[in-house]
Amino acid sequence: MTPNLILSCFVAVYLLQSAFCIWLETLNQRRLERQGGEVPEPMEGFIDADRFDRITAYSVEKSRVFVFEKTVGDGILIGLILFGPFNYLAGYFSSLDIQFVWAGLIFFWFLGLVFFVIGLPFDYYQTFSVEDRYL
Repeated sequence: MTPNLILSCFVAVYLLQSAFCIWLETLNQRRLERQGGEVPEPMEGFIDADRFDRITAYSVEKSRVFVFEKTVGDGILIGLILFGPFNYLAGYFSSLDIQFVWAGLIFFWFLGLVFFVIGLPFDYYQTFSVEDRYL
């Protein structure tokens, strides 16, 4: 197997997995929107229709934020894989005068840090905008 074939297979499987996850999330959103203010029978008496509407709206908006964050994060990851910064970073960290295990740990720590920083605006929006609206 050539490296390009392995890369192509990985990207295809990753994109299929991402598409499936987003499809499931949108399916859930549609179901929640379609259900509307109809309180499920087992929950009648425990929750009123207004409260259930707010819970449904919150769940749908939270799901939309998740789909957008997933799309952006996956797009960035695929871009990093296809356009080469991973090769540069791997080469740089392996060229340091340290054991390969430490170089690998630093490499993955750095990637985790990058994706943590990318996720901060989404977390901020989720916490201070979406949560605040439905309290």
